[in-house]
Amino acid sequence: MIVDFHTHSLASDGTLSAGELIERAKSRQVEQFALTDHDTIAGWQSLQEMNHQGISLIPGVELSCVWGGATIHVVGLAFKPASDVLLALLDQLGQARQVRAETIASRLERQGMPGALVGASAIAGGAQLCRPHFAQWLVAEGYVDSVNAAFDAFLGSGKLGDVKTFWPTLSEVVSVLRASDGVSVLAHPLHYKFTRTKLRALCAAFVEAGGDAIEVVNGRQHQSDQDSLCRLAADFDCRVSVGSDFHREWQHGADLGVETEGLKHMRCLGVVPMSEFIAIHPETPQQRLIQQAVEIVRKGGVVVYPTDSAYALGCHIGDKRAMERIRRIRQLEDRHNFTLVCRDLSELGTYAHVNNQCYRLLRHATPGPFTFILEATSDVPRRLMHPKRKTVGLRVPDNAIAQALLATLGEPMMSVTLILPGDDFPLTDPYDIRQSLEHEVDLIIDGGFCGLEPTTVIDMTTDSPELRRQGLGDASPFLS
Repeated sequence: MIVDFHTHSLASDGTLSAGELIERAKSRQVEQFALTDHDTIAGWQSLQEMNHQGISLIPGVELSCVWGGATIHVVGLAFKPASDVLLALLDQLGQARQVRAETIASRLERQGMPGALVGASAIAGGAQLCRPHFAQWLVAEGYVDSVNAAFDAFLGSGKLGDVKTFWPTLSEVVSVLRASDGVSVLAHPLHYKFTRTKLRALCAAFVEAGGDAIEVVNGRQHQSDQDSLCRLAADFDCRVSVGSDFHREWQHGADLGVETEGLKHMRCLGVVPMSEFIAIHPETPQQRLIQQAVEIVRKGGVVVYPTDSAYALGCHIGDKRAMERIRRIRQLEDRHNFTLVCRDLSELGTYAHVNNQCYRLLRHATPGPFTFILEATSDVPRRLMHPKRKTVGLRVPDNAIAQALLATLGEPMMSVTLILPGDDFPLTDPYDIRQSLEHEVDLIIDGGFCGLEPTTVIDMTTDSPELRRQGLGDASPFLS
């Protein structure tokens, strides 16, 4: 598959219009494409009025930020373009670019080169004002012989045009992309010329902030650099992204499109554009397909699977990143508790304190459509516990597919009911689920139609069991 998730148009510092860029991408057989202009989505917005049939167009932007005293770029992909927080950030960055441009022009004037702001703005022609526009002005005025010379003398790292103080922080930018349901990519990590120690510190900060992927291909680069960046991504459990960083046609630069064949061993953005969709027999699950599903869970995937009440979203018990993806899909607040789904009562006892009386009640209700609130043991990840009560929700589903998944996995899954934002009821039809989530999850298991009712929730931490939510399960045995 040929993709390109890092490109620029006339809306920032590229030389082609957005329309010309998309036509060039088509001619290069690019299948998935993102226009990532600097701190603006104006170019991407203009493409919405054009015919881009035959190519998958993904919202994109390259955002400026600061970390460790250096300007860092984060590529944002697949976000909601109308997000209020994103639009506010873009407005902030636009103002920051104007202040930076005025600072650069002032510094150039002090060096005997007046008129830079007016000249660079004229070259930009209403586009986002960038350093290459100043470089072109310096060439036009005869101060330097080439754009490269302009950067070497005046605009590059450590020179008078290297103004960093106006950008938001790395964590702020990543946070905005997450709030906009987007994917954040650490752009061209080797361009910053960091030491190995500092580069790893940058990646650690990026991941800690919630970053998703590391760009391992950026334009033309040595295979050894790509291999090094792939190892870095693996070390930090990040996905990888690729792009040409195309600005203009240039004999020494990369053209549009990156072939991803050599990245099959990595979790590359866009390489698997849709969820896997597996039909598993609801009564006699095929073990080969169950094993395939379990491997996806073990590799950090988010899966949709059937239970005895409704379809659910699930992931590996220890996978924080997958858990956050589920939060984004459901638009859940941080305080929303996940359920720990176990295969049997003995496994449930590993993660909850169960006394004899409680055990007798649970034995008659499991497996079944119940979620039990119990006191958590130390084996439960802290993020799954109620922050004050140290309790956890657990259940044992009476569904052959769910039971086969849990038995093959050999440990519980974190799970929530599949109710999409704005809906009152869970999705019941696997094909409706596929249409809604094929770009959001890694696997959808078709186990036939499921019900609409959620589980019955019973709090077992009090002296007498308390009904927290009436659902599919009959709560009367617990309340008599």
